[in-house]
Amino acid sequence: MTIDEYLEFNPRLDRERLIGEIRSDQRGEDAMVARARGATLLDGALEFELFLERSRRLSTWPGVRRLTRDEVFADHDREAVDQAKLRARALLDDAERYGEELRSQESRQDLGKPSDRERDVRAEMRTEHPGFSDRSYSAVLNRGLFLTR
Repeated sequence: MTIDEYLEFNPRLDRERLIGEIRSDQRGEDAMVARARGATLLDGALEFELFLERSRRLSTWPGVRRLTRDEVFADHDREAVDQAKLRARALLDDAERYGEELRSQESRQDLGKPSDRERDVRAEMRTEHPGFSDRSYSAVLNRGLFLTR
């Protein structure tokens, strides 16, 4: 579908705004690919899964083809990529629970600095889903807090 055809079905959209949003989404995808390829396979797989969750609309833009996992991780063995995806998905599936655990006991006066509860939740994440970087655990915890807002 072309941009003109897309606008025909969505007449309230402004052409320049639509093009700007498509470009912005593509820049986000480019940045994700760079982060995913620059990380360990496990952290890269999590980066890819998080991107998919955050940007579902990218595949609906006219003329935009979404990158596949195989393209992003072409330098890795397919079985290893599949295993990393499963582990990343399992960690993300628990994000909401981690967010709820943190929110249930977080005191409002401690916001902005790591609480004992946050350290406990991070330790739980590391035990249940070992092998990810601190950056990945932070991203999942942020996702969990977003989901439980």
